[in-house]
Amino acid sequence: MARLLQKDHKQNCAKGKLFKMLKLLKYFFYLLVVAAIAFVGFAYLGPFFGVDFSAHMQTIELPLALDIN
Repeated sequence: MARLLQKDHKQNCAKGKLFKMLKLLKYFFYLLVVAAIAFVGFAYLGPFFGVDFSAHMQTIELPLALDIN
């Protein structure tokens, strides 16, 4: 009888650890979704707050000598 109870206890502990891990993964997934929404929101709303995302453009002229005979 004690062995059966001990076996059930080990299985229940394993199930409990599995559910804790799944719960942790669920919250991590929620955190990723919220972070993605915040990132996209910042990309759209950044210019309203004075953040400039445009690339700095500069004209560069280089001389090129072609050796054509």
